[in-house]
Amino acid sequence: MYSFETVHHIEYTTREAVPVTEIIKSLQGFDKIVQELPNLANALVLEGAVKKVELYVQEISAGSLDQDFILRFFFKDEQGFNEWITTLREKTGMDNPKVASAVIGSLIAAALAYGIYLTLSKDASEAATATITGNQNTVIHFVAETLNVSSDALMQVMDTSIRDKKMLAQGAVLAVHPAKADKEATIVIDGNEKTIIEAKTIQAAPERFDPPQPESKVEEYPRALVQIRATDLDSEKQGWRCIVPGLSEHRVKMVVDPTVDRTKLAREISVMASIAVTSKFNPEKKQYQITEVFLRDWEQIK
Repeated sequence: MYSFETVHHIEYTTREAVPVTEIIKSLQGFDKIVQELPNLANALVLEGAVKKVELYVQEISAGSLDQDFILRFFFKDEQGFNEWITTLREKTGMDNPKVASAVIGSLIAAALAYGIYLTLSKDASEAATATITGNQNTVIHFVAETLNVSSDALMQVMDTSIRDKKMLAQGAVLAVHPAKADKEATIVIDGNEKTIIEAKTIQAAPERFDPPQPESKVEEYPRALVQIRATDLDSEKQGWRCIVPGLSEHRVKMVVDPTVDRTKLAREISVMASIAVTSKFNPEKKQYQITEVFLRDWEQIK
């Protein structure tokens, strides 16, 4: 593989020294964020060119937290890199030798702003939503101009090309955390005043990100012990109840596949069965609870 390096400066404008634990959080956060850069760089420049990226710390300065990162991008070979950089120059209209570094720096800012945006929940206040969305729009607009695309087109690329939105959101929360102790602190990437993560945005970002749980889920169990507790020979959907040891110790609704002989099944107390278990998330108990067991097929216990 052929590798290419860019160097980026991250400045936290905090007025007090930042604890080591917070520095570690920020490093962990940016490491998560940059993992999505190959996906963005490929989607926006040349599909499939960048294979992976690795982050290295070059320098950390005391006082207001300053970090210098080295990003090492890997391409299939030198020709692949040359094709990518040529396409990048054509798209941006920039022939500056540092065009790649400038674009990558702006993509870091865009990914960070987008990651903070992803943390917004349905319960977020209108003020927090407006602050975070407004800051993101400002950053996205600048990055879109740099790449000669519309802001809507860039947002669409980010929506579709970022593969692990949960990881990106968690990375963004960690990355901004060192600045939360100072209500006036901002985050400046590569000294670019147009891609600042503003103080209000940092304060509006959550302390941690717990992605919302899906309302329901279905899990398949090809061979599970099912204890029959109630039957109805006239219906495959009504009247059937069961217990699935290890999954549910209380009776739950059971639906029987129409192809199953209900008369034979009703004679059994326990069977080995192929089942699909539907569960719904209970926000009060913060756990999934089984609502239905669909029995596809079964066999007697020998």
